Amino acid sequence: MEGDVNENTMILIDYNTIKSIIERFDHQIILNRDDPMVPCIEQFQKVVTTPGDPTSELLAQVIRDDLDRECRHLGISAHTVAVRVWESDGCYAEIGNADL
Repeated sequence: MEGDVNENTMILIDYNTIKSIIERFDHQIILNRDDPMVPCIEQFQKVVTTPGDPTSELLAQVIRDDLDRECRHLGISAHTVAVRVWESDGCYAEIGNADL
């Protein structure tokens, strides 16, 4: 994250704000919103849906967009520089900020 540090708190963005966005995906079933299994699984468990197949690349983009949207909503002058989503110990997808 980059931006203007709040002069009163001396922080850019509260870590709990970032954590709350990321935790929505942690240990969840994540499916394409058009997947026919979504309604079936939702009868038993929450399903996180994405606007396409939930690849690491797409998840990084969704997280970046959610973080930037939350900053705007809270009036925080900050933006996401990069998000890295790990698939395994040696494989990840990283996306930067589209506006930079």
